[in-house]
Amino acid sequence: MFRSVLARTRTLIKTPTQVRLVSSVNQVTLVGNVGADPEVKELSNGASVANINLATHARYKDGEGNLLQRTSWHRVRAFGNIGKTMAGLVNRGDLIYVSGELQYDNFKNKDNVDVTVAAIRCNEFKLLNKKSWRTQQNDQNQDQEPESEQQDQETPTSN
Repeated sequence: MFRSVLARTRTLIKTPTQVRLVSSVNQVTLVGNVGADPEVKELSNGASVANINLATHARYKDGEGNLLQRTSWHRVRAFGNIGKTMAGLVNRGDLIYVSGELQYDNFKNKDNVDVTVAAIRCNEFKLLNKKSWRTQQNDQNQDQEPESEQQDQETPTSN
């Protein structure tokens, strides 16, 4: 079956543009808890970036059947309007969804040793915890109240 799928795939990809589109994917999706409030920095070009550390958890059983948890920490960077929004809405402990691409930065540390750091460049995020979600919904509803009141007045009622 694999060969038939592969053969069909080869026949579907006809132009170099299509080959480039399906040749690689750099997509990271994480759901986890924010470790600290976002840290916002201004860059030399005038842009801003919000940095957070995101904790994801994996639960598993050891050889004796004990339930254990492993926590992994991820660096997340959000630039521009996404970063400003993240800085304004996200707080320590919030459960968020993050989608973006994996990037690597290389630099020399204070001991002149080459260091490579992985980070996710955030393209999208969503608050998932109920408290923040309710706050977001209330803010959106307050912004839309005058419009909804006008719509209610214009809608005929039936008896």
